[in-house]
Amino acid sequence: MRYFRRILPFLIVGIFLVVFTVVRLYNQSSTRFHKAEELRGSGQMADAVEYYEWTIQGYFPWNPYVPRALAALESMADRSLKEHQTHQARQALQAIVSGLSVIEHLRQPFPSQYRQAREKLKQLETRMREQATLSPATNQPGASAATPAAE
Repeated sequence: MRYFRRILPFLIVGIFLVVFTVVRLYNQSSTRFHKAEELRGSGQMADAVEYYEWTIQGYFPWNPYVPRALAALESMADRSLKEHQTHQARQALQAIVSGLSVIEHLRQPFPSQYRQAREKLKQLETRMREQATLSPATNQPGASAATPAAE
């Protein structure tokens, strides 16, 4: 009993710090997620991606905003790929990968999303490198803008 009385103040402080940290992370995640939704609605995609990434970085178990931010970034990446906006798609996929990399401690909390985002990002970067080697005027490898392809 005497030992318990000695450690009780430390236990109380420890529990308080854990609760304080969880509440703070929850509030930050909520604020950042709603700001990202607002920015996405107004068409400011680059800023929205940044706020979604910050939301992911506020991960703790049972945080409802992290899966929602991941889903939003995945849908932004998919829609951008369909619209051939490779830069925006790359930003969204990179935000998923970097956000999930930051929260990996003993295990990755979202392994399938992390793996899928990395694979999509690799494919996209490969496609972007291939497109960069094509001539912008003719989309033919090795052809220059000064010489037409059909001469």
